[in-house]
Amino acid sequence: MANIEFLIKFYTHPITITILAIVVFSIIISLAYYKLTKKISLKKKSLIFSVIASTFLWLFVVLSIILCTFYEFDYLEYPLRIIKIVASLSAISALIFSLVISSIVYHRASHFFIGKVPIAPFTRKENNMVNEILTKYKFPKGIKFKKIDIEIPNAFSIAGSEKIVFVTKGLLKTLNSKELAFVIIHEISHINNEDSKLKIYLSVMTKFIFFDPILRFVRNKISREMEFLADEFSVRYSGSKSSLILALNKINRYYSSNNRVSMLPSIYAVQNEQAYFEERISHISHY
Repeated sequence: MANIEFLIKFYTHPITITILAIVVFSIIISLAYYKLTKKISLKKKSLIFSVIASTFLWLFVVLSIILCTFYEFDYLEYPLRIIKIVASLSAISALIFSLVISSIVYHRASHFFIGKVPIAPFTRKENNMVNEILTKYKFPKGIKFKKIDIEIPNAFSIAGSEKIVFVTKGLLKTLNSKELAFVIIHEISHINNEDSKLKIYLSVMTKFIFFDPILRFVRNKISREMEFLADEFSVRYSGSKSSLILALNKINRYYSSNNRVSMLPSIYAVQNEQAYFEERISHISHY
């Protein structure tokens, strides 16, 4: 590791202070904007920006320490030049690293989750119900539907190299055709907004940067805003609220009475969404 004197001079240099100050100020502004704005889509964008800025901040710090170690002896001869080089390389590398990680995770998402959940074929009755929904509602082309062999009622979607809506065996048993249609529309909204990309990205980054409270705060808040946006889309697409509210109430009653824990991939863990059920129902009712 670089000597303490070099690190102190690097992090107290105006160039480094300016970079850090801009990033921290951007995070504060984006979180303040989240609190002030009433529009859910803008709330989501402000939280996404704060995640990017926070990720960049920690990557910049880690990479700059590594580069300070590498350029430690050159610093003795060319102090100002080396500080500029370290600051520039750290900033550029942090940005590239964030983008590369996001891209890799995004494109591999569907393969990862298909391998993690027990896929089962639809029964004839279930297949007829899904086909009835597909005939009635003109969904975008290229979306696949898969059934998960789990009794817990839930659904989630992935938008990557493949666009897939997953529904559990328990959901197919719990909901009627109309209610299931509203849940599928809800999941298609997640696909349209590429929500799975952000969820997976946040899941990965919170594991790498586990000590960052901003990432954890934003991850929970973004999940909430994603659900609200998808609920609004479902209501607009169908022109009705009642079936979606009935579907949410049925799923909520199942969890309340059975006290079950999701067996789905961790970033789609149902328990994280259960806290939003009552708030989601209230939001739909007043939308």
